[in-house]
Amino acid sequence: MHPNFLDQIIVFQAVAELGSYAEAARRLNRQVSAISYAITNLETHLGLTLVDRGGYRAALTEEGQALLGEVSVLLRRVERLEGKAAAMQEASETTLSLAVEHSLPPAVLAHGLVRLADTHPEVAVDLSYLTGGDVIARLTGGEVQLGITALERGLAWQDLDGRQVLAEEMPVVVGARHALAARNAPVPLEALEHHRQIYLPSGLPPTDENTRPDYRQHRTDLWHVNDLATQIALIAGGAGWGFVPASAAAEAVAQGRLAYLACDGIAQLPLRRFAALWRTRTPPGPAARFLMQVLEAGGDGTLEAP
Repeated sequence: MHPNFLDQIIVFQAVAELGSYAEAARRLNRQVSAISYAITNLETHLGLTLVDRGGYRAALTEEGQALLGEVSVLLRRVERLEGKAAAMQEASETTLSLAVEHSLPPAVLAHGLVRLADTHPEVAVDLSYLTGGDVIARLTGGEVQLGITALERGLAWQDLDGRQVLAEEMPVVVGARHALAARNAPVPLEALEHHRQIYLPSGLPPTDENTRPDYRQHRTDLWHVNDLATQIALIAGGAGWGFVPASAAAEAVAQGRLAYLACDGIAQLPLRRFAALWRTRTPPGPAARFLMQVLEAGGDGTLEAP
């Protein structure tokens, strides 16, 4: 292997992402000639032409496109190795900064932080509740060490690693005085189609790369809301039915505002999933790892509906 091989593939990835030698030079704080030299040497080493220099932009050839995925995997592994080595040299954090999506059940997070306070009293916590997009922005911007966000759509972010810490069931509920609540037997799935659904999307909105439908969205008269409290208030008021997270549903049912609705067409309740995320180069320290383990309590960390 060429002694500068790792540096060359870092340059190659920058050129591939930015489509420009000049932009890659700015990102890596180098001269354009150094970028060109690295690409030429990489092509010589591999015996392939990776970049088409004939156009206005530095476009990848077919060979370059074919190798780009392997390059990304290799660089990600290098980042993980560096991060793990750095973590092994350090003691526990003195401060743990968290950005948490507001839809995470507060009681679950509070339980984890109380356990953290008992086990790591030396660690100060800086906590912000935010929207999912703001959690990612704070994390990628280096403003926080750990982010916790919904993973309903299985999105992946560059330069981030993570793991699931909670899966919460979402039972079907209606208002306590709704016509569906009066049924003594489980309702067929088609019966739901005759009543309005109050639908709360989860996670980030779909993109061109992520267009999978949300299987919780039915074909009924559909109202979209973007706030859990509003969804519960509308359902409790009799405006329709909906899938509501188990923690919130249990509280509203206990208050007599909502009623659980059994449906014989739903074999398994949908789940709302949450994951803890961190920058690949800065993996979580002992305190952050302990918090994640507590959030995963119960083996799979699932909050189940009664």
